[in-house]
Amino acid sequence: MVAVVVAIGCGLDLTVDNPDASVSGLPDTSVPRDGEGRDVSPPPRDGAVDAEPDVDAAFSCDGGPPFGPWSAKDCTYTFDSTIELVSPLANGKIEIDTGRSGGPPSIRIDAVAFPVDSRLFVADMSRGVMVLSVGKLRVEVGQTLTVKGDLPLVVVAGDTLVIDGAVLANASGALRGPGGVVAPGPGVGAAGPMVADQSGGGGGGNGTVGAAGGVNGATQNDGGSMIPGLLLRGGGAGGSGGGFDAGGCGLGGGGGGGLELFARDLQISGTVSASGGGGLRSCPGGGTKGAGGGGAGGMLVVGARESFMLTGQLTANGGCGGGNQGSGSGGSIDSGEPTLPGDAAVDHEPGIGAALNAPTPTTGVRTGGGGGAAGRIYVHVPGGALPLTTGLVSPVWEPK
Repeated sequence: MVAVVVAIGCGLDLTVDNPDASVSGLPDTSVPRDGEGRDVSPPPRDGAVDAEPDVDAAFSCDGGPPFGPWSAKDCTYTFDSTIELVSPLANGKIEIDTGRSGGPPSIRIDAVAFPVDSRLFVADMSRGVMVLSVGKLRVEVGQTLTVKGDLPLVVVAGDTLVIDGAVLANASGALRGPGGVVAPGPGVGAAGPMVADQSGGGGGGNGTVGAAGGVNGATQNDGGSMIPGLLLRGGGAGGSGGGFDAGGCGLGGGGGGGLELFARDLQISGTVSASGGGGLRSCPGGGTKGAGGGGAGGMLVVGARESFMLTGQLTANGGCGGGNQGSGSGGSIDSGEPTLPGDAAVDHEPGIGAALNAPTPTTGVRTGGGGGAAGRIYVHVPGGALPLTTGLVSPVWEPK
């Protein structure tokens, strides 16, 4: 089977060269119809599974914000249904890299490179996202799919997308998630100068404004601005504290990544996270140098053409600020509670990152970094109905 990938207009047309697969815009002669063109196929047997699922999505690329043209729900796709991403190991690991410094995207399954060709990735640079199209994707209990890279990732599955394990697009310390925003981009917390006796860095912004760092002198480093939810992108990085150096101490936490998951049928009983990273501790030298601000949570977009069920967790929590005795924790990946800020001396306390049950990040004291803001989570289900969910979403999700 050969797939032809063409970028057109405001969307992507991923067409499978297969005479048995339907093609957008042409009649499907394999379906029995009456004289008026109505489908008269017999109902499927109980438990039957379509050998070749209908993967043509009748979407146009004019959905408007916040589901702009970058969103899979607003575009037309067909797929090579033979492509499946799955690990055979009980503790299997899938790693997706959207590309760094202009390099190509890649996939590794259990440390082995997965063949990548034009059937899989399309870089939509007009909107700054990497699109990965597959037939099926499954992450079993005990397995992990990690996403990294410079660009946010849109995953489109023509059939099923099942997450029973963990999908991680979160930041780790100063390392951003995929598409996390760095200076001088929007939402990045203000940083102190590279001199001693300075204030904590500001927390990153996204769904709200990040919290300011503490004041330890004449300067206060403000938190990053709120980022409008018009494009799929990650959260803002926290600002570095005053007196940080090239050794890595005092750096702000990375912003959580930007990730969209869209399928015909989407089921999440595990964890999907785009939480921000924690700010790093103050650099050594008298304890008066500033610690880094926490990174903001990123953006998660989840949706389905036909069915969506959530019994797991979706998180885009903010990271905590660093202290003068320890780095801050990243935003939780499976909880609506804030995590712990970095250890600090009295009157140097760092701020706490935002989460569902603590929606406002807190300001640092003196050398303490500010807390990162929570990110954004959008949910789309067929017909605009509420999703069938008993799971956790932090921060509060927005239906679209």
